Amino acid sequence: MPLRPISKVSCEGRLVDHPTGTEGPVRQGDFYYKFLPNGLPFPQNIESIVIAIPVLYSEGSQGCSFTEWTVARRNHCNAQWSLSGTLEKPTLNPSLHWVGVWHGWLRDGNLISC
Repeated sequence: MPLRPISKVSCEGRLVDHPTGTEGPVRQGDFYYKFLPNGLPFPQNIESIVIAIPVLYSEGSQGCSFTEWTVARRNHCNAQWSLSGTLEKPTLNPSLHWVGVWHGWLRDGNLISC
């Protein structure tokens, strides 16, 4: 389905085991981690965080799509985010921008739209 921008969707985040975990249907704001095998404490043991970003489809229905935000390395666009907070209530910097779909922040485990 084609996407169109969502301008002001904010939502409460929820740590899940994986998008196919036991938490029930995926919802906007769900997130899970990809861990590094380094034995370090949070957040030094995180490679990336995968977040269900709010989307609005062209026919008007709302949903979400998982997107990965790299912490331990730069991604294909040479971008990288810093992770702080707790495992259940993370904060990422700088803002998260899925161009043409959603722009905002992950603050204390919640997605906050620009």
